[in-house]
Amino acid sequence: MNKKLRSHTQISQDVAAVLQQRQWSLRACVAHFNQEFYNDIQLHKVKRLNKDCVARVVSGKFKVLSDRAITLCEFLGVAVYEQNDLSHNLQTEWDMVRCAANRNPQAIPQIRQLLRGISELAQPKTPYQRKG
Repeated sequence: MNKKLRSHTQISQDVAAVLQQRQWSLRACVAHFNQEFYNDIQLHKVKRLNKDCVARVVSGKFKVLSDRAITLCEFLGVAVYEQNDLSHNLQTEWDMVRCAANRNPQAIPQIRQLLRGISELAQPKTPYQRKG
């Protein structure tokens, strides 16, 4: 099955949004990436990332999606291939919830309560369990 690549604009916007959510500069993104893939870089399995590569992806100024750019997108949790819109939207929402929890640990009990409510909604109910 051939997967269809998302547009450069969509990828760029998502990468920029993730960097903004994580409050990472281009330099911080490069540092985190190179640290995460340090062993693979040493073994020449992954190319070392630099600010120019990240800047090209963020600005959409790339003609071909290189292996390095794809690895960057995977590292950031950005979909490179088109997905079902619902699953992509839910993933985006989940990423935002995770970022909010990381930025504000005091909100974790509230987030946990909301997630329990969502999972209750997802449970099928028999006619006897329904309220109202």
